[in-house]
Amino acid sequence: MTPTRKRGAVIAAAVAVAVLVGAVVIIVRNGGSERSPVAASTTTAATRTTVATPAPSTLAPTGTHAPAASGTTAAGGLAPFLSDAERADSRVKAAAAAVNARIVGDQLRVDQATAASVRSARDAVTAAGRSIPAGLAPDVLRAALLVQSDLVSRAWAMNPAYSVATVPMSEAERCLHNGSVAAGRYYGDLQALRSLAGPAPVHVAAPDSRAAEELAVRLGAINLRNSGCDSCGGYVATDLPTITFYETPRTDPVTGFRWDGTIGDLPFRADFHGDSGWQVDYNAC
Repeated sequence: MTPTRKRGAVIAAAVAVAVLVGAVVIIVRNGGSERSPVAASTTTAATRTTVATPAPSTLAPTGTHAPAASGTTAAGGLAPFLSDAERADSRVKAAAAAVNARIVGDQLRVDQATAASVRSARDAVTAAGRSIPAGLAPDVLRAALLVQSDLVSRAWAMNPAYSVATVPMSEAERCLHNGSVAAGRYYGDLQALRSLAGPAPVHVAAPDSRAAEELAVRLGAINLRNSGCDSCGGYVATDLPTITFYETPRTDPVTGFRWDGTIGDLPFRADFHGDSGWQVDYNAC
């Protein structure tokens, strides 16, 4: 289906977001862990350099739960996400335990069961992100994305165990330590979100709204910071980076790629596909 651009009024939408990785994608690699060395994590942001080739990330509005209905409260709208976050947390813990058990001497010996556990954890974390509704007040949105980034950071820190392999700990340890900070703060961040979510009504936007687009851009950027440009976990989204839309989309004179705006200093473009949701490309690394 041909993508369409939606530039109408900001309404707020319950759009769920999935991040898929293609052959030339620089965007999605996640991992997480619960105890040293697997559970450790720093808050070092992903190193990235702007280049001519974009790093695409597909964001689709299909989550574990149905989107929140219009007129719901913040607490009600976040109930699916809180449920999915608990499920993802359990999967990440199980994967971390499996990875820890495969550290033998100076090697990480990943078998099929361990790799499957890590992939399952990533899938659960992605599903949790899909359940965040657009239309939340900025403070509640920040708290929800912080919880999601904790999960993403922990899940992508286990990147060395994503596939069956024997990896020297001298190589694996850099990533495996990148989940500890997120793991240490996760329950506090989760409780803060529960406390913020209250009876205030949330106006739910259409899937192709600006609010849904911004949510897709933010979720994709969290995945990028934890997975792109040789990153493997370690980034938690403690603030809401500014999203700036250009008055007129800009075209790179060399590549011909269109860019719609920036999130922080990172250029992006976003297109809405009726059958799969938002596709967001970032110019990174």
